Amino acid sequence: MKLSDINVKTGPDTLTIEGVREPTLKEETAMRNQMKDRYKALTGKEFDYVCLDEDEDIFLLQMGAGRFGRFQETYKVPPYVDLDKVQSLYQGGRLVVIIPFKKQYTAPQIRTRAPQERAGVTHPFAGHAFAEDEDFWW
Repeated sequence: MKLSDINVKTGPDTLTIEGVREPTLKEETAMRNQMKDRYKALTGKEFDYVCLDEDEDIFLLQMGAGRFGRFQETYKVPPYVDLDKVQSLYQGGRLVVIIPFKKQYTAPQIRTRAPQERAGVTHPFAGHAFAEDEDFWW
């Protein structure tokens, strides 16, 4: 797969990654050999008949389904990311998409509290009204 086969687009609140993955000559040869092996396993005969190119292409497409072909994935992004500054890198067969936060965005502080201990047992719901409510639990 080449960088020219991948397209990263942004919308108002979406990020779309689309492209096409075609088999290399080595992968195509391996699939043709696998097709011959499957034919031999099913029929017990060598793959010696002549089939139409269209039929062979259909078989190869079925074998490569999910690995080769067109793909498109759209992600909804939160409003606090800056879609104008999205960067993408394609290195070593991996696509990395960097989506920065907007400058004025500050991450919310998550409040945490330690579980309370009662009678030597740590209970995460200790101190809450429903923890003592028998109707809630039974």
